[in-house]
Amino acid sequence: LVSHRKTEPKCQESEAQPHESQEEPQEEPQEEAQDEAQAAVREWSLRPGLGSNEMPGFAADGSQTLPDLSGHYSVVATVLRERPSLYNDLRSRTTPTGVLLAKCIKPGIDNVGHQLIRSLGLVAGDEFCYEVFRELFDPVIQRWHGDRQHVQHVTDLDPLKVTNSAIDPEGGHVLSVSVSAGRNLQGMRMPPACGRDERREAERLALRALRALRAPRPLGRSDLDLDLDLDLD
Repeated sequence: LVSHRKTEPKCQESEAQPHESQEEPQEEPQEEAQDEAQAAVREWSLRPGLGSNEMPGFAADGSQTLPDLSGHYSVVATVLRERPSLYNDLRSRTTPTGVLLAKCIKPGIDNVGHQLIRSLGLVAGDEFCYEVFRELFDPVIQRWHGDRQHVQHVTDLDPLKVTNSAIDPEGGHVLSVSVSAGRNLQGMRMPPACGRDERREAERLALRALRALRAPRPLGRSDLDLDLDLDLD
């Protein structure tokens, strides 16, 4: 006789064991996140042209002689070709904030340009460049804008002249309107020459001024699209 023993199927071990609860991931500490953000800013500022390191090309410290500009098409290149000694006459001058002429003409030297697309090739590193290097700035500006000596900038800040008249009363043409304004801060170097600390100070001053405006509601960071965490107190 053969006896058949009936056995119960074995349960899988995973079913017999209770499910272990998975721990929820802990949020990253705020200090660690701030450290990573600061590290990212430092890494960004180390890139040539975005921080204290200059872009490759013509030396902005004035240590190089002027290269051959026969194939350059900017206005500043034209003026320097007509007056070859002008750069040597001005290269040793320094503005009160430390800007050299080489810094101002670097865009026009590094970029050859195109004969059909003319550009200035000259930038101002601060407000003093127009006087310290006027022997170069005046002829470049004159060729681009006309005679500088006979042009008077008019500033009119009378709020009574602002009208609320509809630009397009019938609504058949105008889809949107935007107003932008750009200004430089006195005593601070302009974007072509300023450093990271100066950019932060300019942002701090701009924030303080904008938040002091009389607005229907206080201006917050979301209104200004600013990324830096600044102490405005």
